Amino acid sequence: MKKFLLRLKIFGCLGSLALLALLTFFPMLREFVFTRSMQAQPTERQETTRKFLTMVHVLAPTPSPAPTPAPLATPSPAPASPSPAPLDATPSPSPEPTPPAALVPTPEPSLVAERTPEAVLIKRGDEEVGRFTTLYKTDMPGGNGPAAVSGPHAWWGTKELLFHGDLVTKKIEVFLPYAGAKGEVTGLKADEDGVTVSTSSGQSLRILPERHSWKGFIRAALGPETESPAPKYASLKKTVEGWIGTPYVWGGDTKKGIDCSGLVCQIFQSCKISLPRTSKEQATAGKPVTDELQWGDILCYDGHVSVYVGNGRSAEALGTKEAGGVVKYATIWHRPCTGARRLLP
Repeated sequence: MKKFLLRLKIFGCLGSLALLALLTFFPMLREFVFTRSMQAQPTERQETTRKFLTMVHVLAPTPSPAPTPAPLATPSPAPASPSPAPLDATPSPSPEPTPPAALVPTPEPSLVAERTPEAVLIKRGDEEVGRFTTLYKTDMPGGNGPAAVSGPHAWWGTKELLFHGDLVTKKIEVFLPYAGAKGEVTGLKADEDGVTVSTSSGQSLRILPERHSWKGFIRAALGPETESPAPKYASLKKTVEGWIGTPYVWGGDTKKGIDCSGLVCQIFQSCKISLPRTSKEQATAGKPVTDELQWGDILCYDGHVSVYVGNGRSAEALGTKEAGGVVKYATIWHRPCTGARRLLP
């Protein structure tokens, strides 16, 4: 019995020593096995680990292999934001929208000037927008001739005379070839500044009303407001009226009879201006007129003189020794003029 108890005690001590040894060396053994398993292939490592755990009675369920993480997706680059415009950059103007074809206005026809024996008609297409008469009393030049229009300005030529009408004011003026223009008006080319005049003598003359330039011509405004002289010469108008109807007598200078140069002398003597007696001498008196006619200018013709009284008319004693005549008013364009002289300041 004692032997049995002694053996039991010996086996108990041995068991305790074995258990103590196992607990002491187990972590080291586990570290060794784990290290070897890390160096082995994945399948071998798992099998070695399983056998070891089975040996020590701590076998656990075989864990499922961790899923291989999917590679991180590389984010697509965000679209580049437009670079801000420089602060001093001038924004480009937006193009104006083109109106629908149906709304685009059709351009109006250009103005044209048509000539008739009695008038100049200004038309746009078939519509008449203005007209100017070419008949002044009974002998203002009518007939045919070139005509042109630009803006409100209408031009027409008759023989050597050039007429200008304003569509806005309705006023008419005449340009007389008293300053070098020669020949009849054969062509007109109007623009916004004036007109270019072609003559039968080959001249090309430029008239610019707004610039007060009409080379080769003298301008005469037409209209009732031009029929009176300056106030200080108002008596001259009455003097002229007093001679109207006096018979024409060559060499005369009285109310019984008077000729052209005698009439001019008598008119200016009333304002104490003395003149030579003959028409040839009077054609060199005073100063030459080169711009515009004014009331009282002497109009000089070949062997004849008269006094301009405005509105395209003159007072003259016109007749012959045989047929006679009277002092009367007459328009200034029924015969060629050689020039004009000015005595009144």
